[in-house]
Amino acid sequence: MKKRGNILLFISLCLICSFAIRVYFVNRDVSKPPMKEYKKGEIVTFDEEYSVDNRKISKGYTIQILDSEILSVEDFREKYNLSEGDLEGQYNFTNAYYVVKAKFTNINNQEGEEQGISLLSIPLVGKNYMVVFNAIAYPHLNPTMPIGGGFSLRPGTDMTVYLTYAIIAGNAPDIEELRKDPPQLQIAEYPIRKMLDIK
Repeated sequence: MKKRGNILLFISLCLICSFAIRVYFVNRDVSKPPMKEYKKGEIVTFDEEYSVDNRKISKGYTIQILDSEILSVEDFREKYNLSEGDLEGQYNFTNAYYVVKAKFTNINNQEGEEQGISLLSIPLVGKNYMVVFNAIAYPHLNPTMPIGGGFSLRPGTDMTVYLTYAIIAGNAPDIEELRKDPPQLQIAEYPIRKMLDIK
């Protein structure tokens, strides 16, 4: 019986090693997309790049980071006059909110509602973490915007939007670390990674 267990263990280890070697050889020549960084306040265009789905391209739009701040949950609720119920479902897990004030402009996108901005595909990215857009707090700071984090603008118009990101303990550094080394806003990942400074 012991011999049979040892044989099964040996075969399992061989399979795991074979799988690890296969993953290594498949991925060893994969290169990361080149990265382009932009300073806060710079107007950045959405071109043919995309983040998750290459059918969701916001070509013809621009973004400009105007300001950003990180607030504890209590300060966030106080500043924006929110109750615990307004943030129900995440209040116990969130220890801070990052708010990024950004101006979006439709320069020449004629697609109407078919092609616009999806805030769900615009995360905050740090050295070893990513914070996704928070759709629960967003409508409280942007009451005239559609719920869900997606919108489109008529050509030649712009809108200032407050993007909200919930900082959850354990998923990102604490508030003091984030203040010392702020993340960047990633508006595209492929074929060029576009990163915008928010501070």
